[in-house]
Amino acid sequence: MSPRFFGSETYCFGDGGPAQGSTGSGGNHPIDEEQADSGDYITYYIDCNGDIDGSAVIDYNCGCILGNKGIQSCAQKVYLDTNTRQCLKDIKTKLEMLGMKNSSMSTGLISKVLNSLNLSTGRNFNAIITEGLIMSGAIAETTFTNNLNSWGPSGYVSQIKFNETYLNKSTDLKIAATMMHEYIHAYFDWNIYLIRSGQVGSDENFEKNYVLLFDKSGTPLPDSYGNAAQHEQIATSFVSEMATMLRNYAVSQNIALPVDTEFFKKMAWGGLKGTSLYKFAPNGTEYTLAAESGNGSATITQILNCKKL
Repeated sequence: MSPRFFGSETYCFGDGGPAQGSTGSGGNHPIDEEQADSGDYITYYIDCNGDIDGSAVIDYNCGCILGNKGIQSCAQKVYLDTNTRQCLKDIKTKLEMLGMKNSSMSTGLISKVLNSLNLSTGRNFNAIITEGLIMSGAIAETTFTNNLNSWGPSGYVSQIKFNETYLNKSTDLKIAATMMHEYIHAYFDWNIYLIRSGQVGSDENFEKNYVLLFDKSGTPLPDSYGNAAQHEQIATSFVSEMATMLRNYAVSQNIALPVDTEFFKKMAWGGLKGTSLYKFAPNGTEYTLAAESGNGSATITQILNCKKL
C-alpha cells in the first residue's frame, strides 16, 4: 500500500528569538523559513484494519487479514473450474471484495452470505463454479449433493453452473446479479443440509432469519432444497440488499448507471417471477431482465466481458 501524506513539518531557523517585527529580550532578529521539500514529509500509511503503519493486508479471497486484524489466514471455499472464462473469476472476486465486512460498501445479509461461503463459516463447505449448457434454459443453476466426490477429489458439495449461451450475450451486471442469487442458493442448501443431518456448523440464527424454509415446528420444509421455498425467502430477505450491492458493483467498475432509478431493483428480481412477492416488482422488470440477459434487441448497459468474440 502506498503511504498517505498527512502533512509536513515546517522547519524554522534562527536564534530562537521572537519573530520578525516583534521586540523582546531575544532581540529583533528575522527568522528564516525554508519551504519543506518532499524529504521533509513525515510519511506513514493506514492499513486495511485502520492501524497507522500496520501490517494488515488485503487478501483477494479473504478480505483484511494479518496485522492486528486477528485473522492470520483463510481458506477460500468457492472455486472456479479451470475451464471457466476469465470474466466469471473477475466478477466473483469483485463481488466478494464488496461483500467483505471490512468494506465500507458491504451490505447486510448479502455480505453475510458472501462471507459465510467464501470464508468457510460452514463446516466443510466446498463449492465450484462451472460453465456449460443447461438443458432447462436457465441462465444458471445450483446443485447440492452430500456425495463429497461428485465433482472430483476436492469434495465439492455445491456446483454453481452458468449457461454458456447466456454468458455469450448477457451483460456483466446480469452475470453479477445471477452470481449473487446462486450464492444464496448454495448458502441455503448447505445450512439446511447441516440442520437436517444433525451436524454442527450451521450459521447462528439461520432458522430465525429464514423462517420460510421451515415449518411451524422448526423442521426444514420438504422442498427447502428446491427453488420454491428458497425463492420466496430470497424475495423476502435479499432483493433490496442485492439491488444495493449490484449498484455498488456498477460504481466500482465504472459502469455507466442507467437513467432508470429503479434499474437495480428490477435486476434483483431476476429468477423470482414465480414468487408471491413478484407482484411488488417495479413496472418494466421483465423488460429490463430480458434486455440485460441478451434476449432483447439491445442491452441497457454496455459491458459484456463474458462474451466470446
